[in-house]
Amino acid sequence: MRNITIIPSKYRNVTGGVLIGENIGGIPKYVYIPATDFLRHCIIVGTTGSGKTTTASTIVAQLSSYGAVLIMDWYGEYGNLLSGAQVVKPGRSAPIPIPSDEDDMVSIFEEVLELSSAQAYILQRVIDAYKPRTLSELIEYIEIYPTEAKWVIESKHALLRRVSMLLSKEKMFSIGDYRLFKLLKTHQPLVVDLSGIRNIILKRLAVVALLKAIELVKSAGGISDRVFIVLEESHNVVAMGKSLISRMLSEVRKLGIGIILITQSPSILGHSVIMNCNIRIVHALKSRDDIELMSRSIGLSKELTEVIPRLGTGMALVDSPSSTSPELVRVKVHEAAPLTSVITPKSGN
Repeated sequence: MRNITIIPSKYRNVTGGVLIGENIGGIPKYVYIPATDFLRHCIIVGTTGSGKTTTASTIVAQLSSYGAVLIMDWYGEYGNLLSGAQVVKPGRSAPIPIPSDEDDMVSIFEEVLELSSAQAYILQRVIDAYKPRTLSELIEYIEIYPTEAKWVIESKHALLRRVSMLLSKEKMFSIGDYRLFKLLKTHQPLVVDLSGIRNIILKRLAVVALLKAIELVKSAGGISDRVFIVLEESHNVVAMGKSLISRMLSEVRKLGIGIILITQSPSILGHSVIMNCNIRIVHALKSRDDIELMSRSIGLSKELTEVIPRLGTGMALVDSPSSTSPELVRVKVHEAAPLTSVITPKSGN
């Protein structure tokens, strides 16, 4: 039997915060975290089946009352978990925006496609010179880029091989097209369903491009609300504190953007990423490396550390700025509505 129950309506939002669940042990109480604490970022960790996605869904269902919620849904689960969510499938409705700024575009492709310095140099020259408006144009301009030295020829061909994989999913991406963000609104989470993208490199491109685009639009005043972003399977995107997203964790909070990372492999993210998340929710973990990393990051006692692999489904250790010490909590969740809406935005920027 799952250790998850439904939040009674009389307990919801009684403190103006987010209800996580009921504490286990000690004097019974409900555990809340102020919504503004999520602007300082959150990480939810746990093995498959431990309850981390359910925990994330109950958090964002409540956060949607305090700002816009954007969920990057790796497996297409959140549409069924969240009441009244808007579901967007890239390519069928709104495309994933790739920032049109030359430096941003190069940094995104360099990271996701793992370009060499020479390949990134050629890409920078092409984008600066031709200002491509579509991925097809980008590939066309790389093809006509003049080659003289042998290293340029080899690097150009290698760059073309990497960038050409994008053509098969070109409709899923659009350079400088930010209409997806017109769907962001308070009280209605926006789910970007990435389950239709099979290639992990293209999924990574979708996530990295979307995060960078929302940072640019928010900093330019194009989005006035607070924005809470949920990133499932974050270990596939954030690697050992070296990625663009790792940098964003330390910079976007001043813009009113909070990021919620969800992973089954916190050790892949690394200590610096975890320390940039001021809320840490730990479901059951089995890997000794993962357990030791989370214990060290939170400062758990030996007794609480030994509890982590024995946590049942829906049980978690919760550490947040609003608590004096980590608390053992049984998560409580909202009931989901039976249907969600699939949104097709009108064309135009």
